[in-house]
Amino acid sequence: MVDEGSGRVILGAQGVYMKDDTAVTPASSGEHVYRLRLDAVPEGGPYFVAVPGCGRSRPFAVGDEASRKIAYVMARGMYHQRCGMALTAPYTRFTRALCHAQVADTRTPWVATPSISVPPAMAMAPIKGGHHDAGDFDRRPMHTIIPILMLSYFEAVPGHFIDRQYNIPESGNGIPDFLDEALWAVLGWENLQVSDPRDPQYGGVRAGTETNGHPAYGLHSAANDPGRYGTGP
Repeated sequence: MVDEGSGRVILGAQGVYMKDDTAVTPASSGEHVYRLRLDAVPEGGPYFVAVPGCGRSRPFAVGDEASRKIAYVMARGMYHQRCGMALTAPYTRFTRALCHAQVADTRTPWVATPSISVPPAMAMAPIKGGHHDAGDFDRRPMHTIIPILMLSYFEAVPGHFIDRQYNIPESGNGIPDFLDEALWAVLGWENLQVSDPRDPQYGGVRAGTETNGHPAYGLHSAANDPGRYGTGP
């Protein structure tokens, strides 16, 4: 472990070999996996890990302040991926117009590669909530792992999360901002619940939203997506 500013070696240690993961598969880039312990490294940085004959890591910091910065960046990243709302000042300088605020109740069955085509004359209903992922703009059942994990983190260490922590529109409502972000993820599914008591599927939750193709190459703003979105079953 080397201090980047001075070039001084802070700690020398042997990595613990964990696994031969060199097989290249869709889920693996093919690596030998080692574990490095950082608990003996003093708080501060930036540091980097140097391995003779291999190279060096990118610089990083160690300690509570570094962990808080990582948490802040991740939480702010969640806000910037919100679906069904506009991103505006004073919550961000990376503003974006309203996106994906309507959906058609198609209840199209999922297939191996989900694709939903919405007839031009089909009625659209309002929707908001959820987050974008993977460079496209659908809402998929596997996205629910995000609020599950966020609520688990809050349950484990509630004292780490407070109101007005992440500068989001809900800041100041008396609820920790971290929970507000988790609730935005859940809101999409609340909007997808069948609310008409005359509907045979009353009370059920539609399995997300999808359109008939991926965003066009070069489309960088969710607000410019021309796709018409329908619902899963």
